[in-house]
Amino acid sequence: MFKHLYVILSILLLISIASPSYCEEQKEEPQLRPVAKYGYVDESGKLVIKPQFDYAGEFSEGIAVIGIGSKYGYIDTTGKMIAEAKFDEAMEFCEGYAVVRTGEKYGYIDKTGKIICEPKFDFAYNFSEGYGGVQSGAKYGFVDGTGKVVIDIKFDDAWTFSEGLAMVNMGGKMNNQGMVTGGKWGFIDKTGKSIIEIKYDGAWPFSEGLASVKIKDKWGYIDKTGKVIIDAKFTQTLPFSEGLAAVKIKNKWGYIDKTGKVIIEPKFDFADSFSNGKGHVNTGGKMNKYGELMGGKNGYVDKSGHVEWEK
Repeated sequence: MFKHLYVILSILLLISIASPSYCEEQKEEPQLRPVAKYGYVDESGKLVIKPQFDYAGEFSEGIAVIGIGSKYGYIDTTGKMIAEAKFDEAMEFCEGYAVVRTGEKYGYIDKTGKIICEPKFDFAYNFSEGYGGVQSGAKYGFVDGTGKVVIDIKFDDAWTFSEGLAMVNMGGKMNNQGMVTGGKWGFIDKTGKSIIEIKYDGAWPFSEGLASVKIKDKWGYIDKTGKVIIDAKFTQTLPFSEGLAAVKIKNKWGYIDKTGKVIIEPKFDFADSFSNGKGHVNTGGKMNKYGELMGGKNGYVDKSGHVEWEK
């Protein structure tokens, strides 16, 4: 059908009665007030789905979230309603399932609009590698595509599956920013079996066969057997991407390869993972309390270390 559809905003004019004017002998006259409605056009600009929604999200897996009044539902690329607008919150589809909220509880629907897991969790996360992370109270576990809990809801934090393993925490507590701090981290497989002992002070998910872990106050990298591949000697780390990982040495960021060799010297105040051959870097910027990079000079570094700075 259509590879890409784009949201458009249309301003419709509705008749209303004007409030009394200060002018004498001013009669009440019909007035026009704008009401915004959303629809979709294709890449050529042709109108495909007429403006009729109060909210319209991007398409994901051929389905988009739409809003009618204060409720949310889903449509396909022809505008056909897949799930009526009856949810209090609706997230985009991922691996054939979408998270929805009714009242204060979360569940899942499939691409036919069928509820495969009744909203009963305190939170739910997008599916990844066939499993969805769910939260009940302060504990986390996983459900499968039938909505069945397949990994017990017993962890103090749990991240989605990546490369067959999920990062989990025991003993941690939620802080005021909604982040789990303290406790220990390790990795489980899709049966819930502990594959890498829950003993690390911090961790990132597996990427390109390696995961960064924190031992006391330093970060290094392990493989899927738990073997240390790159010694814990960095102040901070990010997952590997395109063969390189951003690492912080003392107060500056640079990049290493999978042997731990420094490929791009640490000289940046911030560095992000590589994507499409380049990594976002910054000098002079500062992180605010929400973890957002503010100010400074931004640019993109290639694997030779050459930086193109934004003007």
